[in-house]
Amino acid sequence: MGKGLRVCSLFILFWILQVMILSKILFVGVVSSMVYVYFIFLLHRDFNRKLLIVLGFFLGLLVDVFYGTGGVHALITSLIAYLKAPLTLLCFKNTENQEDYSLLNTQMKWEWFLMIFFFFVMHHLLYFTIEYFGYMPVGEILLRGVSTTLLDIFFVVIIENTLRKPHEQRI
Repeated sequence: MGKGLRVCSLFILFWILQVMILSKILFVGVVSSMVYVYFIFLLHRDFNRKLLIVLGFFLGLLVDVFYGTGGVHALITSLIAYLKAPLTLLCFKNTENQEDYSLLNTQMKWEWFLMIFFFFVMHHLLYFTIEYFGYMPVGEILLRGVSTTLLDIFFVVIIENTLRKPHEQRI
């Protein structure tokens, strides 16, 4: 499958997964998954940064349309796409030698986990802060942000083991 077709397929897959399935599920009555952000991480570190920001914006915008959140997802997903490259370099100091930073790469599990955890916490805390700032106590925002992050990391592990073979490259 060509690179462009694969990116489009993943974009559509994550959008459908988010708005058609995960938006309907609440865990413990308050925790809802926002795993669509993982689409940004599936793209290789050398992926065109401007295109990544545009794809992040449109993915967030499509989620906003179905969630009725008025651009919050588009804003935060664009920010995550913008920050992906510099923060990846920060997390993986020897990036020029690393072809793949995936959970399935056994030499990089902790670095990968910490990067994904950091990005998900950042995304979710920004989302809940912007969405509920005047209506919800800070402790509840933190609780929702961290619990949503843990749920999403669980889903990411499932996605990693479903979508990829152990030595498959990022697109």
